[in-house]
Amino acid sequence: MQRYWELFSSPETIYRLYYPQAADLSDFELAVRMAIEKFPNDGDILFAYYMYEEYSGRAFVLYQQVRVLYEVHGSHCSCNGLENSWRPEQTTWGALRMRDFDYVLPAGDARDELKRLIKGRGRDYGAGFGAGKVRR
Repeated sequence: MQRYWELFSSPETIYRLYYPQAADLSDFELAVRMAIEKFPNDGDILFAYYMYEEYSGRAFVLYQQVRVLYEVHGSHCSCNGLENSWRPEQTTWGALRMRDFDYVLPAGDARDELKRLIKGRGRDYGAGFGAGKVRR
């Protein structure tokens, strides 16, 4: 399964596009900053997409840390990029399955892959919030 699409190719490229002030950091400095900020690493990223065309861009990142699922959305016009708009929101597989991602991603392989991921993975990894809790 492909996880990185279009302009995203690693957690480092995601970080640098959301935080362009990090462009001049060495790889070591970037790794330290990402660790301190608990930015998702390669093992956390489930899906990452960023498309830039016709002077605007759209981004979507889905990741999981310590059994908690997060999504990040980003978009911009020509005057800015994704600068400093990294705002993770907790979500659940069930919530993701209820959405139509046609507004987030254009038709094609990336959108098809995201839909397959959401349809299949949610049953494997618990429900997200409160996963593992037993109700009586």
